[in-house]
Amino acid sequence: TNENWRTKSPYFDTEAEADAWIQTKLNVLEQCAMPVASVAGGEYETAQSVVLTTTTASAKIKYTTDGTTPSATNGTEYKSAISVTANTGIRAVAVKDGAETSSVMVEEYFITTA
Repeated sequence: TNENWRTKSPYFDTEAEADAWIQTKLNVLEQCAMPVASVAGGEYETAQSVVLTTTTASAKIKYTTDGTTPSATNGTEYKSAISVTANTGIRAVAVKDGAETSSVMVEEYFITTA
């Protein structure tokens, strides 16, 4: 591994610890990656099963279907695929302690029965 960071900051055991310290001192935090839906919003003739993911390690996803903006304190924690059986909007964010909440993902689903 590249250990050049140690020459600049010998007080930390890992680069991650040094990064966290710098981000705190500069009041700059990593922002979580916005969640992505496995099924893009749009019009569908059948119910859809929507899986939400984020590339931010250890981040939790919070989502809403009532039109409100999800946050660390608002919404449902994502645990498994969301079954969309009627017209529904899904809004989701990734949250993680020590990081900024992601931008809001918005996908709108319109289920039409044939």
